[in-house]
Amino acid sequence: MGAGRELKIAAGEAGRMERDVELAVGAIVYGVIPAAAPLIIVGTTVLGIAASKADWRQFGAALAVVITGVVAAFVGPSGAWLAAGIGLLIGMVGYAAADALRRRRLSLQA
Repeated sequence: MGAGRELKIAAGEAGRMERDVELAVGAIVYGVIPAAAPLIIVGTTVLGIAASKADWRQFGAALAVVITGVVAAFVGPSGAWLAAGIGLLIGMVGYAAADALRRRRLSLQA
């Protein structure tokens, strides 16, 4: 009776661990990757294009997007979307501020 009970307990523990692993994999696939991967891939592409054209405003915004993607990859499934939203907001506001400064300088020179 003792050996059979130990096998049932071991099987129950293995089933729980397997279910926990499935939940963790689902959280990564459905929570982190859709939030982080596009930011890293597209941001890196735009970063290279901006660097080749020496467009430093676009380079800074793209760098903010890549950093956001990397941070989103490490904060967990629910935090990934929050980090992506906050990081994109910071990148867009930074780009708009740089553009406003550039336009102000151009209008002062004219």
